[in-house]
Amino acid sequence: MKRHAQTAVPALDAIDGDLYDIDPGWNEYDHLALTRVSDPADRPADAREFQAILDGALAGWVAGESGAGDAHEGGAGEPFSAFESRVMGALDVATERAGSGQHVAVFTSGGPIGLVASQLLVGDASLFITMNRVVMNASVTTVIVGRGGRRLLAFNEHTHVPRDWQTFR
Repeated sequence: MKRHAQTAVPALDAIDGDLYDIDPGWNEYDHLALTRVSDPADRPADAREFQAILDGALAGWVAGESGAGDAHEGGAGEPFSAFESRVMGALDVATERAGSGQHVAVFTSGGPIGLVASQLLVGDASLFITMNRVVMNASVTTVIVGRGGRRLLAFNEHTHVPRDWQTFR
């Protein structure tokens, strides 16, 4: 996604990093299609109202329900199970690339981060909507890999983001 690259490029430039890959496995779901809001300007002005609409659409999508707007397919033809498989596959790739003592940075969105956090905390997607709801833009989530497997070390750290820049979507 364009926003991810716009964040990653300056970060990589700051550390003189030139080794990167773009993995579509980390792409976000289409929240506008899922909520049947075709234009961001058409979404409710009240953030709480839009969050309620999004949460309802996400619940239907996760449950695989068909109905209004084909919510079970995220409005964009991707069932939640496919989203889950591709994101967790991308985590597998990042984990394999890290190797012992190495670091991998991933620039992605709240949906993939919320899903990974849920999977690492409880082993399934039951916390996905809850975690997704609170992921702040430009926050840092840290996953460590050791003998015990992958573990969530930090979630949604955002003290580096000035208060007036903090956003959720």
